[in-house]
Amino acid sequence: MQQISEKARALRKRAVAQFKSVSQMGIRVVQTEKELGGEGRMVADGFATPIECLVLTELTKIAAIEGDGYKQNSSPHTQSEYFQGVTLGRAGL
Repeated sequence: MQQISEKARALRKRAVAQFKSVSQMGIRVVQTEKELGGEGRMVADGFATPIECLVLTELTKIAAIEGDGYKQNSSPHTQSEYFQGVTLGRAGL
C-alpha cells in the first residue's frame, strides 16, 4: 500500500511540474475531460499563434481527407466531431 502511495505522490509531483511548465509557456486550459465528455480530451488556448492556426486551417482545406488520411479509417471520435487526416505526401504537395 505504501509503495502505491509513493508512486501516486511521484506522479502528482510530475504532473504539477508539467502544468507549471505549460502555464509558463502561456498555454491555458479552457475545457477539460469532464466538460468535453471524453478521457484524454482538453481545449487550450496558446498552443499556436494566429498565423500558425491560419496555416493549419488552410492546409486542412487543401490536403485533408475524411478519416485518418491513409486508409480512410473511421473516426475514433463522437458523431459531432469531424475527423480528417493529412498524409506527409499530401502535406508536401
